[in-house]
Amino acid sequence: MVHDGRLAAERVGNQWLVPASALRRAEASRLAPGRPLRMSSAWHLISQLDQEGPEDADSLEFLRRRARSRARHAEFYVHPFALDRLGPRVVLGGRAAAEHAGAPVDAGEARDVYVRASNYPLLIEQWHADRAPNEPNFHLHVVDDAAWPFASGQHFAGPWVAWLDLADQGDRAADTLLDRLIGGRWR
Repeated sequence: MVHDGRLAAERVGNQWLVPASALRRAEASRLAPGRPLRMSSAWHLISQLDQEGPEDADSLEFLRRRARSRARHAEFYVHPFALDRLGPRVVLGGRAAAEHAGAPVDAGEARDVYVRASNYPLLIEQWHADRAPNEPNFHLHVVDDAAWPFASGQHFAGPWVAWLDLADQGDRAADTLLDRLIGGRWR
């Protein structure tokens, strides 16, 4: 996973040091068993969640793992100045979308960003993104143009998409947003 760039690590001598936060993200990103969903199918599941809400904690966790295929995910470091100027071709998810949905979370310094696959190469070049997974501040979710679920001019993802982003990263803000979405916690 380290060699594939899926797990952040630093080599010191002959040992690899892996930050605990990277291990939490790796654990949270495990896929559900079975064949991965197509992007369009994953977005369909998310739209059902928007309409009906989750049945219970187990079904929500199962959906989270299945909906991981909603995009291709990559982590980068982008200069903080560039993060403030993301522009209209992207949709913000994660903490920014959770804050926009009214959850009592701080948007933080890192960004979850959804981008159309056709805009991806230009934006990576424009933002001078560095694929440095040790300290990523930019979680990019690339969605195929045919599966793009967001309305024209939409700047923030919906609250369930924000929850998926946070839960996939093992961010504790996912629990805060979930409390807001379901009106409390499941027992």
